[in-house]
Amino acid sequence: MEKAQVFNILGIEETKDEELLKDAYHKKLVTVNPEEDAEGFMLLRQAYEQAVAWAGCEEEETAGERNYEALKDGDEVDRFIYEAYRIYTDYDRRLKPEEWNTLFDRQILQALDMETDCAERFLVFLL
Repeated sequence: MEKAQVFNILGIEETKDEELLKDAYHKKLVTVNPEEDAEGFMLLRQAYEQAVAWAGCEEEETAGERNYEALKDGDEVDRFIYEAYRIYTDYDRRLKPEEWNTLFDRQILQALDMETDCAERFLVFLL
């Protein structure tokens, strides 16, 4: 889930203030009945959890996230890492095995000369 979507669901501006996140979550929670709208409840819960996770990130990690955006116009390995970043930061996509299978089925992983570089950079991304 993208940041804009997360904060749109919570109904607030982007913030790292965990108290504001908690208040926004509780205000929205009273409007969603889990028994009547399980999907809406799960979406709200996922948005809250993701916002809290971002709030706990150090500033340097946030700057690192912005650096991943620059990779989309890079070489083949850069684009592979960028796509991994996009899947990983979208909670819904991250949980779908077919998203990861599509990423790992790319031709770049079949070329021996690229495989090592790609694997090393992917491990750095995961760390």
